[in-house]
Amino acid sequence: MNRPAVAALVVALAATGPAFAQEARSGAALAIDGATLEIGGVRLRLWGVAVEDRATALGWVAWLAIRGLIAGGPVSCTPRSPDGWRCLTAEGSDLASLLVRIGQARATDPYYHYEQELARAASVDGRAVARLCDKLVRFVRLD
Repeated sequence: MNRPAVAALVVALAATGPAFAQEARSGAALAIDGATLEIGGVRLRLWGVAVEDRATALGWVAWLAIRGLIAGGPVSCTPRSPDGWRCLTAEGSDLASLLVRIGQARATDPYYHYEQELARAASVDGRAVARLCDKLVRFVRLD
């Protein structure tokens, strides 16, 4: 590869920059879905976990869970991957870890596999909780 091509490649990569170059964010957070927060108008996806879509009963329960977890105060988030953030509650608890432990998220990174095993050992089944909530929603509907 010739020098001008290498220089052009370096400039192009530097212009896009890695997600890790993003600064940490903290403040009041809004839960968009079970694994996405918004802080200061910027959406941040939780790193290392997968959550069902909010349109499903399980996703709706995960959204309610994360809303409850962030209600206690500001959230601080640091970039962990190009598309994922590690977010801590005001008390210093890892949000993704909490969601996995209560059965509302699946670990997609080995970092959270221990929490997933704890949830299994405690027989926490997020799907069972979601089915119960789905039944309650149908029961409460007035139409």
